[in-house]
Amino acid sequence: MQDKIKVYHPLNTWYTLKDFIFDMAFHEHNKRSIAKALTFRGIILISDGIIIFLITHRYDVAFAVIVFSNLASTVLYFFHERAWNKIHWGKNAL
Repeated sequence: MQDKIKVYHPLNTWYTLKDFIFDMAFHEHNKRSIAKALTFRGIILISDGIIIFLITHRYDVAFAVIVFSNLASTVLYFFHERAWNKIHWGKNAL
């Protein structure tokens, strides 16, 4: 019976009730947060390296800055992501 009930989603899509409940009950695990943090850091490493090198014209300075700043930023981003996963503000519940 639940498969026959359709629920309207804000993105102009219709879901079965079972699919809608599954999407709303999604919980992000630590591994997913780590993967997101690492991929985001990869993008930032490349852009930081290019910008720092263009400013300093020194590979050693660019390398040192991106290594230390991005290691610290990755750890901070992980804890920021985990904290936001516990905050219910802005989430809709059934």
